[in-house]
Amino acid sequence: MTTLDLNTYIQVQKKDVDQKLFLTAETSLQKIVKVVEKHSSICNGHFSMKKLTPKGHVAAVRFNCDTDKHHSILWSSSPYLPNGEYLANLRTFHGYTCSGMLPVHYNRFANAAKIGHINKQKQQYMFQRYKHHIEQQYNESIESAVLEEIGMYDDLTGINIMTDARHGWRKNAKDSSVVAIGEKIHKVLKCEHITKSDDSVSQRHEQLGTQRIYQYLEQQDVQVNVHSHDRNLSINKLVKDKGIITNQNDPWHAIKKVKVAMKRVSAGPKYLKEKSWSAQLEDKVESVATHFHWAVRNCEENPKELKDVLLNIVEHYKNNHQKCHPDSRCKRDTNYEPKRIVLTIPIAEKLLLGVIRKSTIYTHPEDYVLAKDTCYVESFNNTMNMFQDKRIAFSDDNYQARSQLAVCHWNENVDRDFTSIWNPNRRNAPRSNIGKKNYKPPTYNYRQTLFKMAASNSFCGVCDRRHLYKSPIVWCPECDERLCTECEEHHSLSKSSRNHNTIPINEYQKLTPDVLNISQYCKIHNEKYQIYCKIHESPCCSNCTVESHNECRDFVKLVEVIKNAKASSAFYEMEQTFIEVSENIKKIRENRQDNLKALSEGRSLIEQQIEHTRITINNHLDKIQENMIKKLYKVEKHEKEEICQLIILLEENENEMAKYQRNIPIIKQHASDLQAFLAMKQFEKDVLEKDEFLQSLIDKNTLKQNSLIFHPNAALLSFVFNEHTFGDVLVETKPHDVVLTRKKERQGQITVPKIESKSFEDINLKLHRTIHGSGNNVYGCCILPDGKMAFTNYHNSVRIFNKDGLHDFDVKIPYIVYDVDAMNENNTLVVTAGSDDSRYLTIIDTKNKQVTKTILLDSVAYGIAGKDAELIYSAREKGIQMISLQDESVQNIVRDGMPHYCYVATFNDFIYHTNNSTDTVTCYDLKGNKQWTFMNDAVLKYPVGIAIDKDGNVFVVGNKSQNIVVISADGKRNRELLSSKDGLENPWGMRYNRSTNQLLVANNSNRAFIYSLV
Repeated sequence: MTTLDLNTYIQVQKKDVDQKLFLTAETSLQKIVKVVEKHSSICNGHFSMKKLTPKGHVAAVRFNCDTDKHHSILWSSSPYLPNGEYLANLRTFHGYTCSGMLPVHYNRFANAAKIGHINKQKQQYMFQRYKHHIEQQYNESIESAVLEEIGMYDDLTGINIMTDARHGWRKNAKDSSVVAIGEKIHKVLKCEHITKSDDSVSQRHEQLGTQRIYQYLEQQDVQVNVHSHDRNLSINKLVKDKGIITNQNDPWHAIKKVKVAMKRVSAGPKYLKEKSWSAQLEDKVESVATHFHWAVRNCEENPKELKDVLLNIVEHYKNNHQKCHPDSRCKRDTNYEPKRIVLTIPIAEKLLLGVIRKSTIYTHPEDYVLAKDTCYVESFNNTMNMFQDKRIAFSDDNYQARSQLAVCHWNENVDRDFTSIWNPNRRNAPRSNIGKKNYKPPTYNYRQTLFKMAASNSFCGVCDRRHLYKSPIVWCPECDERLCTECEEHHSLSKSSRNHNTIPINEYQKLTPDVLNISQYCKIHNEKYQIYCKIHESPCCSNCTVESHNECRDFVKLVEVIKNAKASSAFYEMEQTFIEVSENIKKIRENRQDNLKALSEGRSLIEQQIEHTRITINNHLDKIQENMIKKLYKVEKHEKEEICQLIILLEENENEMAKYQRNIPIIKQHASDLQAFLAMKQFEKDVLEKDEFLQSLIDKNTLKQNSLIFHPNAALLSFVFNEHTFGDVLVETKPHDVVLTRKKERQGQITVPKIESKSFEDINLKLHRTIHGSGNNVYGCCILPDGKMAFTNYHNSVRIFNKDGLHDFDVKIPYIVYDVDAMNENNTLVVTAGSDDSRYLTIIDTKNKQVTKTILLDSVAYGIAGKDAELIYSAREKGIQMISLQDESVQNIVRDGMPHYCYVATFNDFIYHTNNSTDTVTCYDLKGNKQWTFMNDAVLKYPVGIAIDKDGNVFVVGNKSQNIVVISADGKRNRELLSSKDGLENPWGMRYNRSTNQLLVANNSNRAFIYSLV
């Protein structure tokens, strides 16, 4: 046997030390190896390098074959990305940009190392693409930070911020950054870039930037409670002029000036001693600063108290401690002796008093009483220095991009976790013995996100080909293209594309990569799929039908096959199969876990038996016992390992099923019909594999029930010196009791169905009439049998409109009013009203326009629904109750306490209830047994009004989600029918008229709508 020995290490020659270097990627090397191997199978020639062309950090190489066949290879050392860039070049540029490296440093490094260089024009081109991604990442970071900051406050009235300005390369620089940081989470909420084009005077940049920060927060509906800064007088005036915001200054800067003033009065020329300075103050510079810090923190937010404490500093150093704080050492220690020189000279007292009175903390105590610290803003400047250099004046785009990178880095790493605390032990400085946190290394997830964005086609496709970089707003499945605002307008007007259905880009991005990678074009011929072959269950282009399916006869138009694919029974069946397989995985996993538990229990029992046997035998058998125990554990371990391996495999399959289940609603909502159909087919194959795997576990007897048993040796006691074992440990196998759930045995693969949309999928609403003037604070509404409408106004009235939508009359009620429902053909209304002190059901006769009866309740009632001669209502802490109008007897249906503003509806023998606290809709039977619960806060938030149509479909008002959602009768499916785009603004009440198939929806203020079910 001969061995081919190739030395892959090459010693460089002197003449080659300046040869061209380049970056390469693993996949590029694999590609060239495959091409060379393929060439060697058809040709005996050898390749030689003909030409090497540097392209940035990448080499484009031509290899020619030495035969007369003219074979050649064009190879690049780096693969391409979808956006056309070389991976090596983009990653190098990414590192150069995100690391904060300066342009001059990159140029010097690349030229000195001779590893290639991305030229200036290419850098500018790549940066123009990159800055949009940086801005997007920055916006996501600050938006998330604002939401986090708001969530840290219990009262939700506003947030506290701290601001500061950082000038570019000098105080009067062209660029300035004004940053606002949240007081609770210490993340940047906004960073404004101000240039001299905004204001030619740099000293006004901080004020202008702060104004823009306030405008941004107002746009986000965020109120500022306390604004802290380093005492910029223009910011002081700006904040105080707003009136409702508390202005606070950082005491650190003010106390720093106090220390400077103290140094002036504690040292100086001899001839001015005890005139402009005093020797009795020379040991008090730091201690006076400490007094100031203590005074600010302990003034109890009282300006007068702060001034008094500051003035007491003089008395303290005069050794007069009458007004000192009770917790101070000079008051607690009866043997206290001052460590500082006691003030005895009037000039020393006068000089110290002058420093105190002239300090800004004393002159403006109201700006310091909250002791706000802006150290985080100062620390953020250090992060800015990582990405910027005060010696360099960047372009506006470059400066802003670097500032935004600094924000992303700061927000990701500020207040990160620590691994341990280092406690110093300084005997001479006990106050400094404070634990120092050893923080975890910083993370750079924002860099990875940026690179993924830069490596993908994330711009408008049309504009990108014109070297314009605009963010897309929609995606067209037909064109397979992202479109910006301008291109989308042209796309919607163009004759060839006006009928294309586009979806918002943020919804498109929710689709999983598996679905996004499904192309509408044939991979072989690059033509659009048009035909579907039923025999091969495969989409085909026109060329495919000729080349690969020329013997097939069963073709249909693809557009007919995929029509209503997402509403098909096959898709619904697939969802149910996912649930079924997941349940089976769960059953087997629980079975294996039970077996693990049984093994442990069996091992424990046998161990006790062995211990008991050992007691009756002399110590000579200790060694035998040890061997027996080892064998027991070994057998148990072996069995457990096999079961654990199976459980791990089952959990992996279970996670895959869960992933498919999460993807189904998103695909149904956002994927194109073709993508949905092909995804369904792929899911079908995957789920069949999982099911076959589970069945194989049954068929191969893998699920046999193993348990440990012990057979003690009966003759052991009589032959104690002759026996060498306690007994034997065996594995007893019993039949398993796992029964796989199968709604139906596999009926072959799910073939392409004849798509028929279900009635639920066809539900739509058409606006019939808009009603104006329904009132303020409308919490309930209903449609009377004669077509009139009633609306409850929170402040003591029910407003009646005629069937034409015109105001008819009001009925005054001396209580707070919630919900209303019509009871019978006599047009009688029942209203829930009252408060914690007075709780009533009020009966209104609309014919006589007056209240006819009032029923006292034992709990506040909110939503109400009539059922025959009884009323069902949500009774807060009492749950759901039913009252008879004949004898006023009350029956408890659901005893669980409910929050405020819950509503009910009835249909047949079921009660439907909304819970705005848990964002759920629950169906009960009349005995209070829960039938199903619907919860999906991505679709429905703060559900209130509820109504049921004659088919049992449930319509729900989402107050905070600003929409109307319909839920199927079984609670498993849902669709959004109306949103804020349809005029919903703080929607609340709802009623359905089953005789006319009309839905009444009421906004909380002044407007309502009648929709017809179509």
